[in-house]
Amino acid sequence: MVKIFLLVFIFFSFTAQASNFVTVQLDGLCQYDKQGVYDKLLKGFDDSYKVMPAKRAQIYIVKNKSCAFPLDSKFFRAKVDLIQSQSVQVVHTVFYSLKKVYRSFNEVKNLRVGIRSELGFSPKVWKGMSHNTEVKSKKLEQNVKMLLLGRSDVILEFVEDMEIYFKQYPELKEKLKYDTSAHIENFDDALICIDTPENRKLIKRFNAFLGENKNEVLAQP
Repeated sequence: MVKIFLLVFIFFSFTAQASNFVTVQLDGLCQYDKQGVYDKLLKGFDDSYKVMPAKRAQIYIVKNKSCAFPLDSKFFRAKVDLIQSQSVQVVHTVFYSLKKVYRSFNEVKNLRVGIRSELGFSPKVWKGMSHNTEVKSKKLEQNVKMLLLGRSDVILEFVEDMEIYFKQYPELKEKLKYDTSAHIENFDDALICIDTPENRKLIKRFNAFLGENKNEVLAQP
């Protein structure tokens, strides 16, 4: 009986130490096969995380009082108390088109703008989109395809995601028109959590881990 009690105690003690977070599926960064750039980083921290779409991840962490990566608390849709880790990197959105460089919403007024519906944007973006027709896609590759097929005039995408995509399709980089310095919006790629004592400890451990590992992983080709 004592042995059984000890085994149960050890099991639940180990479970309590497990990192309480999920990742948002982003091609090239956090993937279902866990082969993305951020996956390589997270495996050194805790590879037991689940991968899910952005909307589901936001619902999941509210329901389970847990954490998700990579997200930015500024653009979290639910009204809850959140805490956020240090940023792994700041990412940027810009416009991509086939015809010309667009640097602001004023320049794309009344055009069809392709966006990924799973991603969260600030009120600034939605206000800017008020004079546009939204062409929604679930994945980056679908967003790009809609542009190439002429079903959208311009797409709003992350520079960092597109650079990864261009490695697969280098000819596309020369075909598209864009200005990587004309940021429409900036995001912190960070671990965000519902504010609990346990999650504060997790963020503290994550920040310490980032300080030792992120530059090495992000520098990898």
